[in-house]
Amino acid sequence: MSVLSAEELRGFVESATGREVLELRRLPGGGRRQGWDVRVGGEGAGRCFLRYDPTPLKPWDPYSLRREADVYRALAGSKVPVATVLGVHPVAQAVLLSHQPGVPQFAAIADAAVRAALQDQLVDVLVDLHAIDPRSLDLGSLGEVEGIREHLERELATWEGLYDRDADPDPLLTAAFRWLRAEAPDEDGLPSLVQGDTGPGNFLHEHGRITAIVDWEFAHLGDPAEDVAWVSTRSAQEPLPDFAGLVRAYGERSGRPITAARIRYYRVFVELRIAVLGARRSAERPAGGEVGNGLAFGHLHRKLLVEALGAAMGLPLVAPDEPVPPPDEDDWLYREALDQLRDVILPAVDDPFARLRTKGVARLVKHFRATAQWRDTNRARTAADYATLLGPASTDLGALRLELDRRLRSGEVAVGEALPVLAREVRREVARASDVMGVLARRSFDPIDDSTDPFDPSDNEE
Repeated sequence: MSVLSAEELRGFVESATGREVLELRRLPGGGRRQGWDVRVGGEGAGRCFLRYDPTPLKPWDPYSLRREADVYRALAGSKVPVATVLGVHPVAQAVLLSHQPGVPQFAAIADAAVRAALQDQLVDVLVDLHAIDPRSLDLGSLGEVEGIREHLERELATWEGLYDRDADPDPLLTAAFRWLRAEAPDEDGLPSLVQGDTGPGNFLHEHGRITAIVDWEFAHLGDPAEDVAWVSTRSAQEPLPDFAGLVRAYGERSGRPITAARIRYYRVFVELRIAVLGARRSAERPAGGEVGNGLAFGHLHRKLLVEALGAAMGLPLVAPDEPVPPPDEDDWLYREALDQLRDVILPAVDDPFARLRTKGVARLVKHFRATAQWRDTNRARTAADYATLLGPASTDLGALRLELDRRLRSGEVAVGEALPVLAREVRREVARASDVMGVLARRSFDPIDDSTDPFDPSDNEE
């Protein structure tokens, strides 16, 4: 499948709407998928929204934009506010949606009362979504409706397949898959349609009201607790006022209380899926993405994955107390590049997409700076950790990681044995990336009523 040029995207929009495209402007954000704001003229002039993915969809990857369009169509007319599908490209991964008013930013809302009201509305949206009988929806592309356990098994198999086919072996991801399969909740019954990436940043709001739920690419049938876990993950990025209150309100309004154990389980699954997406990008190295921002969020979600596993397994994961290595001799050059990006280049950039990419380049410079300072020290410390667990298998960290991955897959090493070592490795990665991550380096999950922080409380102090 060929990549569509801007002119070809314009032609698709004009064919779908029967209107002339006056402006086609790429928006910042969007993860692996691009978002375009479109203005059309003529009778019925206005705006619409184009979703486009230029990367070829692999035969074993079910999460196509065409499948997402099916979800939008199935929810049309329901209580769940979604955009209307205006067109689906016959060949390429491109879908045209109606323009919905509002903005996705949540953390930037200054009024605490507005944030609280939006959280309360999100509860109602989730209750309404999960109350829909999936058998009443025209969603053949999601497969036959079975029980919750069968759909969990399907999702595990799908994501494990994406990991095994498209990513390099990673003992942290392997450990998480092994634990998820061994500890699946004994929850059954009719599944719900779950969004698969819900929470702050994935709903639009205007004048204190949710106007639309967006980004349904990972929607599937499953346990409603998974969406609550997604809210928890997205709250680590854009904090909610009261996550525990959201969980209580959901249980009261839905009549289906969700236990802390189920949320902990699905936190692991949610974070594992994000980690698999990151591992696939690292292996494929697609051009043109938001690499700097991807680094920051990639480190955050690996940190959250080990935290989620530690909490679910009841293992306290103590952060390593290790000295900071001295700066690299070329540190002043990195500092000079960052100063010029901040003080000279960024103030002269007006386009929002270009501004975001400029900030992403600054994060890359910070990454190179930290790598020069931390890489050798971190590799030596982590290799020593691995060797203590595995014995004298090798002195090379790459070989040690492959050996730990093999032993986790074979069952020679238990997840509980490996997790403290993996957690220390991730915490070293976060320490190296703290300048890249900014405030994200200190973010963790919101507490559940009876949960405890899996890391030392002192580790979260600023």
